[in-house]
Amino acid sequence: MPKKQAHEQHPRLYYRTPAVVGDVEESSRVRLLVEQSITSAGLCLTDFAALEALLHKGPLTITQIQEKVLLVSGSMTAAIDRLEKRGLVAG
Repeated sequence: MPKKQAHEQHPRLYYRTPAVVGDVEESSRVRLLVEQSITSAGLCLTDFAALEALLHKGPLTITQIQEKVLLVSGSMTAAIDRLEKRGLVAG
């Protein structure tokens, strides 16, 4: 009996591959648009992550924000300092 081709052995995988590739490409485009939007607002991704944590969780200490966005303390302090200078958060 002849050996089955890969697409015959796993037909569902082969039919879904173009859709998955399309999803990955679309996800990359969306990510790029989001990053461009954030930077056009004069923010970096770290600053945006801190603001997003505050939006969703309400008032937080710097340590709590750091835990939510998974940053080391020095990076988090720098982000909060930048946001304070812009008047986006209060210390």
